[in-house]
Amino acid sequence: MKGLVNQWGYLQVLMCCTVTFTFWFSITDAFILPSSPSSLTLRQMNSFQQTSKTSMMAPKKHLETDQPFMEPLVSTEWLEDHLGDEDLVIIDVRGEVAKTGGFDEYGAINHEYRGLYNDYLESHIPGAIYVDWTKDIAGPDAAGVPAQLLPFEQFVTAMEERGVGEGKRVAVYDGGRLIWATRLWWALRTYGFDAVGVLDGGWAKWAAEGRPTAGGAEAPCPPKAHARWPAGAAPRPALYAAAEDVVSRRLAPARFAPGGQDDPSLPQLVDARDARQWSGRERRARRGGRVPGALSLPYRALLAQRGEGDVLVMQKPLELRSTLEYLGVDPARPGIVYCNGGVASTLVLFALHLLGQDEGWSNYDGSWNEWGNLEDAAKFPVEADEEPEGEGGERIVYTMI
Repeated sequence: MKGLVNQWGYLQVLMCCTVTFTFWFSITDAFILPSSPSSLTLRQMNSFQQTSKTSMMAPKKHLETDQPFMEPLVSTEWLEDHLGDEDLVIIDVRGEVAKTGGFDEYGAINHEYRGLYNDYLESHIPGAIYVDWTKDIAGPDAAGVPAQLLPFEQFVTAMEERGVGEGKRVAVYDGGRLIWATRLWWALRTYGFDAVGVLDGGWAKWAAEGRPTAGGAEAPCPPKAHARWPAGAAPRPALYAAAEDVVSRRLAPARFAPGGQDDPSLPQLVDARDARQWSGRERRARRGGRVPGALSLPYRALLAQRGEGDVLVMQKPLELRSTLEYLGVDPARPGIVYCNGGVASTLVLFALHLLGQDEGWSNYDGSWNEWGNLEDAAKFPVEADEEPEGEGGERIVYTMI
């Protein structure tokens, strides 16, 4: 018995060391920690559904909607084994945000949103249908904010034309950073479609493993084309947040909360951009910085490098919990996540979903593309860091007007 106890103690130490090393590798590699149902858009729906209690469901519960079950995260092995499934629609949503050089009139870095259709034509997973994330599922809104989720009817039409609908399952992949795949995952679930899974590691992992590929364009085969949206699959406005929601749910109540922006009764604000953008040192809008009180959780911190090369996969559940705890994010509390264009932020929601703790969380679709360019600084304030001059001293936090 004593020998068994000693062996168990050794195993506990070994497990602890292994988890700690994996977690520390993921964190340090990811970022530098900072010091401190109609054509109505979801923005319009939220204007009269502020009190909606609808929330993202745990992974197993979409069976209640009579939609086929689909694991939210699928492996390359699983997908290769199911390439011939008639009820499976595979979507390639590879994309990028390309820095185009120079700066705009406000000093923000010039960049461009792109779909990678040529990459798809060159090589893709057999049977995969291409979706351009910049125009097939999103586009500029009336105010010119780019890459905003299309209204329900337009989005559903685009998906039905690609075979997504009643009785179908969807496997979606991107180049390997997962954020474009989770963006489509979030969009589908926001509009009531639950049978969707994200390919872990994306195209990078699939190609690195030497799995089957195809070239040229593919159209939905007859059994998949012109699908009908699942009966009863309706928009879930609670998964979507607009700038007004950030103000009404977080900033306005914080003025009267005993703990101010840090009051635990308030929804959390989570910034999924990198630490340089969170701090204000790098700008992609007229104003730099963050929404006051927002926690820094760079999306890359939720990914882990496995094996050789540049293949990234989702962290394991224990690692995800450790990352969230380390950065001060409490999954048990509701929250709003944002980034630059409402894309990287969806990876945070996806991680919470994998943990079964995404209830009460929403994605601010306009994100910094909107907030960083709003002119009413009193209503939509910005907080940023400034390095103090000279040696020593604390970092100064100020509000940009």
